[in-house]
Amino acid sequence: MGYGPLVRASTGFTAQWCYPGEPDSFSDALTVYPDHVAARIGVIGTLALLIRRQRTGCGGTVSVAQSEVMLSQMAVKIAETVLVHEGKPLGGGPEFDAPWGVFACAGDDEWCVVTSRGDADWQALCGVIGRPDLAADQTLATAAGRDAQRSRIDQAVGAWLETRNPQEAMTLLQSAGVPAGEMLRVVDLPEFGYFKERGFFCKVTHPLIPEPFYLENAPVRSELLPDPQQNPAPLMGEQTVEVARDLLGLSPNEITQLIEKKILETSEAVSR
Repeated sequence: MGYGPLVRASTGFTAQWCYPGEPDSFSDALTVYPDHVAARIGVIGTLALLIRRQRTGCGGTVSVAQSEVMLSQMAVKIAETVLVHEGKPLGGGPEFDAPWGVFACAGDDEWCVVTSRGDADWQALCGVIGRPDLAADQTLATAAGRDAQRSRIDQAVGAWLETRNPQEAMTLLQSAGVPAGEMLRVVDLPEFGYFKERGFFCKVTHPLIPEPFYLENAPVRSELLPDPQQNPAPLMGEQTVEVARDLLGLSPNEITQLIEKKILETSEAVSR
């Protein structure tokens, strides 16, 4: 058993989610990361074992540790820390080009991600933000040169972004071929064009929840895969009769007697 936010803190992942210059801040209190990620990996493992069982007749078990899920996503940082601690030189160029980060936009707690993949992105970015001087600066003509002056670049990009809302900034940058994405809050996700076009979310109901709510529909679209059947989670005891009849082979009379003796419970008994 594990609770995502506690494991997240113990693995050092929480320290990664803070505002620039505010090491004691915390930017997420909603996603209970990585509960949902570990669950998805568990499902992938289960499906793999089911496929193996179909092929070989041999099943197996799945064990997923939340800490390993997070640490695997921090592999590059962990390896770099170990090498530096051992006094070994780090080869190659910078891990990321510049700019590469999350920048504040106009409004209260509004943000936009902007990244550069190379020289072409850099030149396009300079054109969008109206900085021909940076585009012509030969000290910024390479990824290594931009990495050496990352704070200068971040300041220029940040100055442009802080006067625009994130959606406007994202649209302008993407139109020029520069990777950028506005920060989305949970309430924004269902109506976001990318997700809406792909039918990523659907509305479902549950007998114990008064209002319909959104649920992930399917993470991928395929001509050969139909949308998953979205049934509400069963109530406690809702499928007792079905399980006793179909899986245990009990007769209707046997099931009735077991329910009357309170050996089995149905959803009606639980609700009372």
